[in-house]
Amino acid sequence: MNKSLFRKIHIYASVFFLPMALLFLLTGVLYICGINQDYNLEQKKYEIFQKEPIEDLQEFVLNFLKENQIPLPSNTNLQKGKRGTMMGSAKYSITIEQKQNQVIIQTNKRSFYGNLMMLHKSKVGKAFQIFSIIFGIALLVFYFSGFIITSWCKQHRKESLIFLTLGILLTSILGYISL
Repeated sequence: MNKSLFRKIHIYASVFFLPMALLFLLTGVLYICGINQDYNLEQKKYEIFQKEPIEDLQEFVLNFLKENQIPLPSNTNLQKGKRGTMMGSAKYSITIEQKQNQVIIQTNKRSFYGNLMMLHKSKVGKAFQIFSIIFGIALLVFYFSGFIITSWCKQHRKESLIFLTLGILLTSILGYISL
């Protein structure tokens, strides 16, 4: 194995993925502290009373949004989600709840941080999901290449193995007592 090649991979890949690492660092720490994707979420709720059943829910909702000058989401196709029927994206969505004689339409506009959290949780488009997987693999490459670079330095080999062993032990112990 070429030590210079591992050093280049380690340096250039880590610099390339630094913005992604910072995004995951910021959102991960804040999420652990209790700040989730609904931080500063702007919501507006509209209750519409209907005497007759609605035949085309999508058309009904789009007409209501247009008539009341409420911004349309980027994707206007109805989707079934955990919170019921919705349209839109992680950034801006409309949720629709149908009751017997009532339709409740709620707009949800996420804050900048809320959007970052949705990226972290991979509740976004496929392109970012794929890039997140590549980032995860890159983290493994960073650690592997860093370990290879360090282990070839005879003066650091023993310390590297000691710290690797300590890391495995601490992770295992804390994981076990935390579950």
